[in-house]
Amino acid sequence: MDTANPDSNAEAPPAASTLAPALASTLASPVATPVAPTGALPAQVIYLPSAPVNRTNRLFGSLIALVATWVYGGLMALVIAVLSVAITGQVNFAFVASATFYIPVLFFAGAMLIVVVIANRAGWWSYMIGSAVVALVVYFGSAGMILLLNGVVLATPDQAALLFREVLANPITVSTAVVAREVAIWAGLIVSRRGKRVTAANLVARQTFDRERADRERADRDRADREASATIVTI
Repeated sequence: MDTANPDSNAEAPPAASTLAPALASTLASPVATPVAPTGALPAQVIYLPSAPVNRTNRLFGSLIALVATWVYGGLMALVIAVLSVAITGQVNFAFVASATFYIPVLFFAGAMLIVVVIANRAGWWSYMIGSAVVALVVYFGSAGMILLLNGVVLATPDQAALLFREVLANPITVSTAVVAREVAIWAGLIVSRRGKRVTAANLVARQTFDRERADRERADRDRADREASATIVTI
């Protein structure tokens, strides 16, 4: 009877001398690293031109309106001086220091600026209509403001109506409207002539943009057709 250890027939663990070469071989083998495909193209950024923005004529028109206001003020001073000579026989420019003198000038400036903003690039006919509006604003606005400064609110309705008719019939009040219309007409002529050029420039810019966009789209279609044809031939 064999009294030896029952585990003596079990498989013995591999010796250290056999594990060392295998471990060294495993450590020495290169590790596979991912490689980026060489055929990948870098991302391309395509810049497409934006549609042209229509230029306005309001800034130039506003500057002309301010210059026209100075011209209007000078002409009104001249007209009032002439009327003063015709009525009193004396030249007197003391009215220039009065706040009443600047009332029609302020109404002219406000009305002219509003006309310029609304008309923008419109033709001269728009400014001719606008000049009539400017004249009416100056005429009735100046008369009403002068009456308010003279305390018309304290008068009776009959007295207020009489004062209003007298102010409207005053030669100076009438001259404020006449001069305002003439200055507004000629200032509108200058603004409208530039507005015509701005409109033409906007049209040219839009036509150029549309033509270039059509050329790009046609070139893109041609390139897509060539690529599709090349793909079919390759297949």
